[in-house]
Amino acid sequence: MKALVTGIAGFAGVHLVRHLRARGYRLCGIVQDFALPAATAQALAGVPLYRCEITEAKQLVAIVEKTRPDEIYHLAAISSVPFAREHPGLTFDVNIEGTRNLLRAAAALGRPRFLFVSTVQVYRLPPGGKLLTEKTPLAPANAYAASKATAELLVRRAAEESGLRAVIVRPTNMIGPGQSDRFAIGNFTRQVAEIMLHSREPVLRTGDLSRQRDFLDVRDGVRAMHLALRKGLPGETYNICSGRARSLREAVDLLRRLSRMKITVRTDRAQIRTNDPARIAGSAAKILRRTGWRAQIPFAQSLADALGAAVKELSGTMR
Repeated sequence: MKALVTGIAGFAGVHLVRHLRARGYRLCGIVQDFALPAATAQALAGVPLYRCEITEAKQLVAIVEKTRPDEIYHLAAISSVPFAREHPGLTFDVNIEGTRNLLRAAAALGRPRFLFVSTVQVYRLPPGGKLLTEKTPLAPANAYAASKATAELLVRRAAEESGLRAVIVRPTNMIGPGQSDRFAIGNFTRQVAEIMLHSREPVLRTGDLSRQRDFLDVRDGVRAMHLALRKGLPGETYNICSGRARSLREAVDLLRRLSRMKITVRTDRAQIRTNDPARIAGSAAKILRRTGWRAQIPFAQSLADALGAAVKELSGTMR
């Protein structure tokens, strides 16, 4: 089985490569640049990589025709909410037009299986802290979510009109080893790792820690992506989540305990997002019924593994 992964050098992409390799897949991927961080380059060693902007339709078609994958995992996207807010035009170009280009390339190839990674941020948040389900109405509240919701429409239309075996997944907040410090848990993890290595004062700077999110280990996440593509129904959408909301404060407290160091927590108002939802949590009942998938890696283990990876990475750069 051969798979093409867009966004292969990203957080989830690297973990998806490990997951698929362990199952005997032949892999190839699309990157923006061949200059990759050492850990990423090591993880992707032996995987044929093609440099391409997914907004470049002709180049993308040529890559798909050359590689002729059985499965396409579309992970490439602008996924930072603050960046998307500052650059909505670029976000829509990459997340919508890039998806349109890849769908056309896939349709021209024939009928490969196609996975589109969306987000639970496309939903209208239900009252009373109810879990988000695939039947929850959509009401994207930011440019990133709006771009993903629009791209979903393109994927569904492709499934209906061309018979493309396309499946959509909506993950919650994925965490784990290798996450960028552009995201809250990745940022906290890196700060604590720097403190442990005595390259930073023992002060952890955070935003609003009362916010609650449904945190999912990225390794559980990519396992769900694979199962959704293999066993999900074409044109269907599946939430990928743990089903439980946890506060950022709980994450910070766990990281402090894992560090075994005395760390002061200080609120940085620059990190506080206005209009940020107080709580987001989803139901994974639909994907469980269809594929048998459920989250397995405990929250504490995700943080411990992420912290260990951050310490290892930073130790290497300090030599």
